[in-house]
Amino acid sequence: MEFVLNTITPIEKPKKKMIVERLTNDKFLFDIENRFVKYTVPTTDLVLYMDDSNNWYLSKTFNAKNLTEIKYARQAYKPSYITSEDKFPLISYMMENGLNPSEQGYDKAFAHLGVFTNDILALSERFQSQCANIDGEDDPQVVHSLHFLSTFYNNLETRFITGWETNSFSTITENEYYYKNIHLRTTAEIYLLFFVYLINYKILPSNQMLPKLLGNLWRSGMVDTTFNALLHRIEKINK
Repeated sequence: MEFVLNTITPIEKPKKKMIVERLTNDKFLFDIENRFVKYTVPTTDLVLYMDDSNNWYLSKTFNAKNLTEIKYARQAYKPSYITSEDKFPLISYMMENGLNPSEQGYDKAFAHLGVFTNDILALSERFQSQCANIDGEDDPQVVHSLHFLSTFYNNLETRFITGWETNSFSTITENEYYYKNIHLRTTAEIYLLFFVYLINYKILPSNQMLPKLLGNLWRSGMVDTTFNALLHRIEKINK
C-alpha cells in the first residue's frame, strides 16, 4: 500500500522573488479565471498559490509509511501536548524556506491523502475513515459513518471519501494507471484547491461534473451546510 499526502497551508505573504505560472487550461478547471494563481521560486521546489482574495498558500506533497506519519506531516504548528521528538516535515519545510503559517484558528494544513491498494474491500471502514480524517493509528474513533463517491473503470474501484470537520479528504484507488498518471500528476492538488476554496468561501469553484459531486460530498461532512445525500454512498463504520 502506498500513501501520498498533498497539503495546502495558509501562509503569510512570502518575501521572495517569484515567477507567475498560469494553471494549464485554467478557464476549464475553474468556474472563472484566476481563482488561484500559481507561483514558483527560482532555485527552489516551492509551489505557492494566491487566491482571488489575495490569500496565500503553500502546496507541498509528502510520502509516508503509515497513518501516524501522515497525521504529523500536515501539522503547521507543533501541538503543545507533543513532547517527543516526532518529526513534523511541513513545519521544518516552512522554516527552511522562511515561510510563516497564517493564523487561521487551526493548527493543520488542508489535506488530501492518496492511497493506492490492490483491494479496497479488504480495507476496513474504520481504516478508510482514518485516511479521510487523517487520523493516526491511536486516535479515538469519533466518526461512525463513511461518506464517499465510488467510480469504476475496468472493474477497478476508486473512492473519494470525505473527512468530518477535519479540513481533509482522501482518494483510495485500485486503479494504478489513474493513481500514477492522473491523481498524482493533476487531480490530487487540483481537487484540494477546490476543497480549500469551498471551505474558505462557501463556493465550489468549478462547473465540471465530478468536482460538483465532490463539493456535495465534502459538504456532507460539514456542519451547517446543505447537501444531497442521494449523490453519494453512506456506510456504517463497524467497531
